[in-house]
Amino acid sequence: MGLQFSHSVGYRGLCALDGTVVLCTGGNISLTQEPIMGSGVWGAGYMNVAPISYAYNYLSLEGSSSFELTINSTGGGSNVWNKLKETCVTDRALQHTIMLKPDGHNGFNGNGWASSLSFEASEGAAVTGSFNFKGDPSGNNITADGDNGWGSQTGAGTDEQKLGYVSSTSAYLDNLVGSTLVPYWRTGLSVGKTVDEMQSDPSANMLQDVISWSVNYNSDLQMLKCCRYETTSPLSADYILCGEATCDGSYTIFRLAGDFAPGAYHQRRQNFIGWMNFGSESAEGSGTTGAKYTEDHYYIRIPYILVNSGSTSMTSGAQYVSTEFSFTGLGDGKNAIIDMR
Repeated sequence: MGLQFSHSVGYRGLCALDGTVVLCTGGNISLTQEPIMGSGVWGAGYMNVAPISYAYNYLSLEGSSSFELTINSTGGGSNVWNKLKETCVTDRALQHTIMLKPDGHNGFNGNGWASSLSFEASEGAAVTGSFNFKGDPSGNNITADGDNGWGSQTGAGTDEQKLGYVSSTSAYLDNLVGSTLVPYWRTGLSVGKTVDEMQSDPSANMLQDVISWSVNYNSDLQMLKCCRYETTSPLSADYILCGEATCDGSYTIFRLAGDFAPGAYHQRRQNFIGWMNFGSESAEGSGTTGAKYTEDHYYIRIPYILVNSGSTSMTSGAQYVSTEFSFTGLGDGKNAIIDMR
């Protein structure tokens, strides 16, 4: 067998939610068979006491994707933000089309439900995030499904066609080419004020000297397979049920500061908000003036938080001192535990 060219390389990969492409930096797909194992080992000797009978069970398909948050190249806002909000929060009980193809050709492309979503902002970096999902493997959607507009894996065709630069993929590429990342300095945290109050003056109640922060959201998903008198081994469960949603997170402050006092741990904080400015770059500055941006605020709001731990560490040399706080989110009985807008 002679030397052959392969397209199985990471930059050809594709991740999309309902057709909205996500700037994926990593991820995985797992297809698991957990057989129903027999417990009877009667008559076995000391050397071979082990299960010897089994029955097939349905398959479990799970996946994850880590990404960098992007602002639309055509202006402020983010299609990715809106799609993550729909898939993971507002429409979490509905099925969504999730595409995760490591080589742009093979992988999962089918119905799925998000089980978690997280965002993280850290000094010196762009805002990143990740989501996990459970998918429906019954349509064999984890195999190749034709070229899907990304060109054939072998055979004739220009390099541009093989890489997917054809008209059918322009919808995927439009909101990525020329898009802008969301840097850490365009984010902030506030506690205690409503969104309307913060909209009028975003700096009014911001936490000072925040080095990094993260928010983690989880949606409990349960699978159910019923007794249906099927004659072939099932590929998927019959139902997926959506349970409670939970939230936690953390933030780190420069210096030994903030509520690092025993009395502060028995106080419930209302309206914990992570702010992000998705405004587009409007003009380049001159001289010592940097690029200018329009204001277009997006946010993650948690109705209530309880700070459950705070920690600081001794440092040496010129390392700076910081304090990290971890918290648990609480709902208010009428809104989602995280509200993305």
